[in-house]
Amino acid sequence: AGLVALPTRVLAEIGAPAAFATVRALWRQVPTVMRARHRENAAHRPLGDEEVFELSRWRSAWRGRYPATSPGQDEQRPQVLVVSPYSPVPALHGGAVRISNLLREAAQRVDITLLSLADTEAERSPESLAELGDFCRDAVVLPRDPSSTGGGWLAPGKLRGFFSAQLEEEIREWMERRSFAVVQVEYTHMAHFLPPPRDGLRRILVEHDVSFVALDRARRLPGPWLRKVGLWMDGLRTFRHEVLAVESADRTLAMSETDRDVLARYTDRERLSVVPNGVDCRAFPFSTDEHEEDLVLFVGFFRHEPNVEAALHFAREILPLIHAERPEVRFRIVGAYAPPAIEDLASDERIEVAGRVPETASEYRRAGVFVAPVLRGSGTRLKILEAMASGAAVVSTAIGAEGIDAPADAIGIADGPGPFAAEVLRVLGQPGLRATRRAAARRHVEKSFDWPVIAGQLLRAWGIDDGEPPSEDPRE
Repeated sequence: AGLVALPTRVLAEIGAPAAFATVRALWRQVPTVMRARHRENAAHRPLGDEEVFELSRWRSAWRGRYPATSPGQDEQRPQVLVVSPYSPVPALHGGAVRISNLLREAAQRVDITLLSLADTEAERSPESLAELGDFCRDAVVLPRDPSSTGGGWLAPGKLRGFFSAQLEEEIREWMERRSFAVVQVEYTHMAHFLPPPRDGLRRILVEHDVSFVALDRARRLPGPWLRKVGLWMDGLRTFRHEVLAVESADRTLAMSETDRDVLARYTDRERLSVVPNGVDCRAFPFSTDEHEEDLVLFVGFFRHEPNVEAALHFAREILPLIHAERPEVRFRIVGAYAPPAIEDLASDERIEVAGRVPETASEYRRAGVFVAPVLRGSGTRLKILEAMASGAAVVSTAIGAEGIDAPADAIGIADGPGPFAAEVLRVLGQPGLRATRRAAARRHVEKSFDWPVIAGQLLRAWGIDDGEPPSEDPRE
């Protein structure tokens, strides 16, 4: 590198004759340098060049090789570092709901240090930071720079805005300060924040959804060919990045067996675990007394594009078919950051755009039917689990219901505008079917998706179930 870099700098600052003289002088030194390197390589060295570079860059790697002290008295419980692209408080969307609930449950057994980026002032407000203190030993929330880039030309679009030198430095500082048993990084577009391997450290990556699958599904939807080409190219970059990200972690957590099966085609299945999304059954109590028979509900966080597509698809393609049979049916849309296209739907008096609401449990209890007309994405949908827990009869596409594995009497599944509308009309018109579906759905989520149940699976993935520390080899 010096044969090119130094003469180039001399050329720019002094001129061509000096640059030529620099090249000639450097070239004369090459045989001497090569002989010296040969002698060094022949001698025994406790550290190779790559390890020297790593130890000088990561203090956590240095401490892993040369531990200074044993954990202090205040670290008798396992220490867990969680790195997230956003704060889990306030919990306005599915990812934040998942992280906040699992960390609250896990905090009964471990000490959690949270380092996160943030998009909004609400995430960095004193009230939100105080709430984080309820379940985190320490929490640092840093502003996110949406224009930050990295990863080169092969980096997928979803990485844009998720590079932060400040967050990297915070991770190094906390790895130096505290003896962590587990480091968990949320989302594959944050995988570059995983620290290097170290004895006794289990490095976990959470795959909230398999993005290359979501992009492939988006590409297959009707649309301009130029958009399809863009999605195809970004899908290839995303596939490469996601597989490398999963392979860089000691263990990856998928949201469902479906997602695990997809990832297992390209990576080691033994290093993949399923820790699905869940629901707080106490916060979403079961009720059948408050339903409005002709109210159809959709809930979604509208910064997530698949939710925008799903709501528009239902309003434009499915709802007219329902109104042809039952014109009195009302469609209520709940969720923060609704774009103009969603707000414009309210021009029809039978469509209500409520926006952000203080809580959603009462919304689910009101609905005669909850719909999830999801066309793309992957993972499991918390909104479906919340609706099932609350006693709303659910109708979903097959993609929307992925990972929930509900019995046939607990959820209605239909694809295509005609079949979806027919299933909604069938549920609205049969009170007995609605009652059966609600009860079966509640039993299913209580058994398999209550957060305490999911938290037990997370602790086992961390290797600290029943208070046991991780094994020496974090890949086991």
